[in-house]
Amino acid sequence: MAPFDGNCAGLCIEPWRVVRWVLFATSVMTLATAMMLTFHCNVHFPAVILTLNIPLQFKFALHVRPRGGKSTAWQFDAQACIERAYPAQALQAAGDSCVICLEATREGQLCRQLPQCGHSFHADCVDEWWLRKGDETLRCPTCRQAAPATAIV
Repeated sequence: MAPFDGNCAGLCIEPWRVVRWVLFATSVMTLATAMMLTFHCNVHFPAVILTLNIPLQFKFALHVRPRGGKSTAWQFDAQACIERAYPAQALQAAGDSCVICLEATREGQLCRQLPQCGHSFHADCVDEWWLRKGDETLRCPTCRQAAPATAIV
């Protein structure tokens, strides 16, 4: 085959244009795949982590947070998973104090009772506790028993 001399009989495409279009097409496909996976992971990632009872430290390794900012997408979805697994109920009567905030529970307050140990906490307190604990699985703040994986849907 003769080297390219700039003269073409018919369709003539310079090699650098082919390379440029291949790189452009590859970049567009990569960007589309990344956007699809990001959307998919933001929707399903917290549910998978909580269902499998995987330590919450992996959320930091697998979820990219903006530099200097705080990502709330994961926390919003994790909050929804926690609310489904442990629905908050209004107390019928005053009970013990919440070991997280040390305030007494009052009648009518929203609380979550953990099925594995029976301990109750203010819903807001235990939710924030679980979302801030990035070094272990979901555990009871009082007795440290792990939350059953089957409770998270």
